[in-house]
Amino acid sequence: MRDRFYTKQKPVNSFRIALLGGSYEMGSGVSNNEVFESIIEKKLNDSLKKAGSNKQIEILNFSVGGYHLPQQVWLCNTLVFQFNPDMIIYVAHSDEARRLNGIVARVIQNNIDPIYPTLKSIIHQSESKQNMSRNEIRNRLFPYNKQMLIWGYREIALAAQKNHAHLTIVYLPAIGDNVDTNEYNNLMLWTKIDSGSSINLSNVYGNTPIDLLRIGANDNHPNAIGHQKIVNALYPKFSKIINDQLNK
Repeated sequence: MRDRFYTKQKPVNSFRIALLGGSYEMGSGVSNNEVFESIIEKKLNDSLKKAGSNKQIEILNFSVGGYHLPQQVWLCNTLVFQFNPDMIIYVAHSDEARRLNGIVARVIQNNIDPIYPTLKSIIHQSESKQNMSRNEIRNRLFPYNKQMLIWGYREIALAAQKNHAHLTIVYLPAIGDNVDTNEYNNLMLWTKIDSGSSINLSNVYGNTPIDLLRIGANDNHPNAIGHQKIVNALYPKFSKIINDQLNK
């Protein structure tokens, strides 16, 4: 993990959170203490300490650049719950279906075993082959985008439910994307994550110019200012969910 050190065994009085994401959540291009996850963890603990609580929040950052739903499902099935998290956060980005389509196309192009029966069935039905062009593979997968999204979200939800962890879906637009105002609602409707919670950060960046938010002209990963914008939008909503969970 790109994070501070955590013991595998969850400490007493710790409320442990596992963060699943890609390069945004990993903090590509910024220092450890500038990643929004790290800032929010500190803010939550400072708030608890001020309130006289003996609870400690730990956010374990399992994010990896390039990871998407298939990899997150794999993490949930193999590694994440070895650390006994009380909560799972999955961060979805704008244009989520297109991103997933590209990941599965890469799986086919590189002749990687998709492991999961649903993905194997979709690849088979699409008649996609390794020797096809990337565009042709993506076009063949396109009719199955919604089905693949539903599969991935529900696999994570089932893993969380099985391990008694609260699932929170965070919708975070990527810098520079033209955000579809209906995408968040569609994602929640399609995937029917009823047992957890969700946070919509559609307007996270406000009217701030893109060049002030990103690493560079050719790199749309958030810089320190971009991460702080995410903190400002996410923390009030997320802290309420955490307090609700702690008071159960």
